[in-house]
Amino acid sequence: MEIELQQGISERKRIEILGRVVDSRGQKRFKDMIRESIRHGVVDITQWTTEAIEALLMVCTDYGVVVTLKRDCRYFMLASNPATSDIPIVAKAIFDGII
Repeated sequence: MEIELQQGISERKRIEILGRVVDSRGQKRFKDMIRESIRHGVVDITQWTTEAIEALLMVCTDYGVVVTLKRDCRYFMLASNPATSDIPIVAKAIFDGII
């Protein structure tokens, strides 16, 4: 799937759009994009893939970044970043709407 990104769109918005289509093949590059542009604040993960959520959590854990996650109209922040080994479980719980 290809998404056309308009010039002038913020890096955070690009990440929020791309998070909807990231798969395991694009996860490493997506992590690099997150690492380069997200330091704090709200990240809209509405319709993100599990792989994209995992990438965000990995970067947050690796760099000690704390972000607020927005899914549809619901906002939440984890009390602390998950341990690396727990990231797939936490990402799946976020994806499934359990968290």
